[in-house]
Amino acid sequence: MKLKEILKNAFIVICSLVLSMFLCYYVLDDIWLHFSIEAFSFIFLRVFVAILLFSLLHLIFNGKLYYYMLDILFTSYIVLVISLSFFRISRSEHYINFNLNEIINYSLSQIIENFILYLPAGFYLSFRIKNKPKITIFIFLVWIIVVELLQFLTKRGVFDILDIIINLLGYLTGILIFNIPQIKNFFNNKKRPAN
Repeated sequence: MKLKEILKNAFIVICSLVLSMFLCYYVLDDIWLHFSIEAFSFIFLRVFVAILLFSLLHLIFNGKLYYYMLDILFTSYIVLVISLSFFRISRSEHYINFNLNEIINYSLSQIIENFILYLPAGFYLSFRIKNKPKITIFIFLVWIIVVELLQFLTKRGVFDILDIIINLLGYLTGILIFNIPQIKNFFNNKKRPAN
């Protein structure tokens, strides 16, 4: 790696960290307080935003995005989702809900949150496990059922069939977005790092 490239990447890392702290402190923290008050949750948010910004800045300045960057971004996203799933501010008692009519008691923000929460997972898994949507949907369903069960068993939330359905709709939307030809071509042309 040339010195010029090392300096450019160091600049991108520093910019990503500074922008992440700025965005979180002045914008995202106030929003995040509606979901979680745990200190480590705020740390995960900053790490995720920094990695997201690094990936975007790397793409802008270098014109390329490597698979490992997307893998790291997705890993930080999963950590953020776990922190939201288990350390969020509880809005209800701890129970199991199989009543689909409860949708009328959901606020619009709850529906949007649950929908958006797993949209990136559908996108990413479609990118990494190509041409096998049934497998990715099965993996997701196992994941979300385990998360819901663990929320109930650890008394960190509700096992809610509506959450599963809304999360699945968000996940399926991620798959659909990835399969838009222009997006699919863009991500399928990303490079693997040189060995």
